[in-house]
This record gives sequence, C-alpha cells and structure tokens, in this order.
Amino acid sequence: MNGTIVENMTEHTPLVIIDMQEYFYDRGYFETAPDAEAFDDEWHSVVESIRHLVLLAKERKSPVIVLEYDYDSPTVDAISSVLPENYACFTKETDSGANYVCEFLHRQKRRYDAVFVTGVNRGACVSDTIDDLLDRLRKPIVAVDDAIGDEEGCDYDLAQPWT
Repeated sequence: MNGTIVENMTEHTPLVIIDMQEYFYDRGYFETAPDAEAFDDEWHSVVESIRHLVLLAKERKSPVIVLEYDYDSPTVDAISSVLPENYACFTKETDSGANYVCEFLHRQKRRYDAVFVTGVNRGACVSDTIDDLLDRLRKPIVAVDDAIGDEEGCDYDLAQPWT
C-alpha cells in the first residue's frame, strides 16, 4: 500500500468502500487470477488492505462510506467488524455510487480535501464511481490500488495523484 498517500488521510479525506460483499467473493470477481488459490490470495489481500484503511480512518476520524450493490449480501465481516460506529452505508442500484457519496458529503457540511476509493470490480463499479466523483466533486480522488480488486479493469490513471 502506498504509505505516503495513506499517511495523508485525515478527517477531511473520506474513505469509500465499494461492493466488498460476500456475493462478489462467491462469484469469483478477480477475473485475472489464474486459479482458485490465486483468487483467494488476491481477495484476502484486498480485504486486509481495506481493513487497514478502515482502522486508519477510525484513528484519524475520517468519514467511512460503504456502498453495497444489493440487499442480499452484507459487506464481508473482516471489514464490517472494524467499521466505526458512525459509518454510512448505502445500497446502490447502478454501478456508480457517486450520488450517495456526494449526498453524504454535502449533508456533512464540512471541507474535504480528497476522497479515498477502495473496493471490488475495478472495471465497473469502482471506475464508474471514480469517474462520477471526478466530475462532481472537483477534488482529488485517490484510488488505493492495493485495496481495489479485479485487475481486469483499467489501472485507474484518471484518478488524480495526491500527496
């Protein structure tokens, strides 16, 4: 994990977690993993990276926003068990969760310097959310590479660098 970027997390840098649900693990959403063992390793590595970020967000009093794709599958326990008490959770009906993130941030009525984005399905939900956040927030969007799964999608160069 890029320590320099992560060390910049403050109460002004919300953490967004996208679709880290058992459903996506069960469906095998790490499409480039050559076998089941590699898939498990990648999934668990992403989960551990996100877990680390959640703990850091709690320590730094950063808002945590969880986006889930459907009601049928909760966020994996390894992540949900460490979420702060005041985290926000939204169930989205499209790939992008930017509307929910923007609405939440607007209601908080405080300054934000950047948004950290993590999750699964880089090629759809993560990239669509990043695209929409870039258009709407006009703030740096930090795609935390070690905490994003599914290498099938683009390695998101449009996310603005932020240090």
